[in-house]
Amino acid sequence: MSLVVQEVTSMPISGDPRAVLIELKARVLGLLAKLEPYTEKYNGYTLELTWVRNKVGKRYYYWYLKSKHRSPKSIYIGRSVDIDVLHKFRNRELSHIVARLKRILRLLTELEQLMDTIDVAEQLVKWINEQEQAEQEAKQKLHELRAIQG
Repeated sequence: MSLVVQEVTSMPISGDPRAVLIELKARVLGLLAKLEPYTEKYNGYTLELTWVRNKVGKRYYYWYLKSKHRSPKSIYIGRSVDIDVLHKFRNRELSHIVARLKRILRLLTELEQLMDTIDVAEQLVKWINEQEQAEQEAKQKLHELRAIQG
């Protein structure tokens, strides 16, 4: 993971809800920017362990990404692959993560739009409170005037 993505993903989230949404969107966009190219690059490939025989006749096993429809047909990965890499390619986890990040981004955008509704509702409540307070003050002044007159 690049240094920029690590910094973005490790930032604490606190404060104003709108600022939190903006921070979350920035995190998701940073992660998508790093992961999407790899998803496209390896889409359609499956991980396979293939053996090769040397001149002496001894078998050696190597990991390849293979595809029936993409070019190149196979991509050499190596003799011993990190177990996390194997897991990600076998379970198509990379594509799954990118799809979920895109869904999160859509939800955050929708939530950001819904925050406008909260702002309008807060303004309405403030206006109603002001109206109620003005009405109470008017009633109190009317009561005082009646007490003076009467």
